[in-house]
Amino acid sequence: MLLALALGAARPAAASAPAEDMQTASVTLTEAEAKLAAGDPDGAIALFETVLEQIPEDPGYAPTRAQVLLTIVEAHEAAFARDGELARLRRAKRLLDRYLGPLALLDEQGRATAEERRVRVIDAITAVEEKMRAEQAARAAAQRRDRATDARRKARAYAISGALLTGLGAAGVGVLATGLGLGRATDGQLTDLKANKLAAGDDWSVPCIEDTCRAARRQEIDPLFARGVTSNVLVLVGAVTGTALLTTGVTLLVLRRKQTREAKLLEITPVPALSPTSFGLTLKGRF
Repeated sequence: MLLALALGAARPAAASAPAEDMQTASVTLTEAEAKLAAGDPDGAIALFETVLEQIPEDPGYAPTRAQVLLTIVEAHEAAFARDGELARLRRAKRLLDRYLGPLALLDEQGRATAEERRVRVIDAITAVEEKMRAEQAARAAAQRRDRATDARRKARAYAISGALLTGLGAAGVGVLATGLGLGRATDGQLTDLKANKLAAGDDWSVPCIEDTCRAARRQEIDPLFARGVTSNVLVLVGAVTGTALLTTGVTLLVLRRKQTREAKLLEITPVPALSPTSFGLTLKGRF
């Protein structure tokens, strides 16, 4: 309503082209105020901008242009307060930039008010952008901390599992060595037994014919064969399980070192060096 009165007061009494433009602007202004009252700020802003274009550029209309301009800015600010869209404040700044260009478009008082409002809009944009950067940095830092914690948890799990499996693998290699030693000892005992029997006139290369001969040989040879089978089993188990466990354990220990290194890298967090508006970065690490 105040704008309508301002437009009416700015209208010359005599009919002229500028007066006709002001009449058109008054009609458009009424439509803009209706849309604003109906809760359609975007539609109202578009019509207010049309009003701004319709107002004559004669110096006498400069205060009216300034008033309409500030009304549009206020509408942008009100819409931003409602939905938080930073683009609205940026549109208000661009509008002020455009109309503050030519000095003739505004009187000195109106220009000063518009420039003051532009500074306020820029400050508001800067504050929102800094808040957004701070929130983004906080989210990124939280994500890095979570990833670092997860990496350290995995590193601990790998360390425990790796140490356990490496120990079991080493035990398996010990079983392999035991089996090889038992096998060599059994082969030696069998060789010595055959040599002793041959020296005593019992040539084992000649097959036994009598059951008593075969029974006697089995009684002496079977324990050695049993030890040989045990040796083979120990060698097989030690070679398969021991090697597999040892390899897996060493791999887990390597992964543990990798996860620990990754956790340290994630804990190197970029932070502002001087102030919230500074673009410098420093590295803060925890070792």
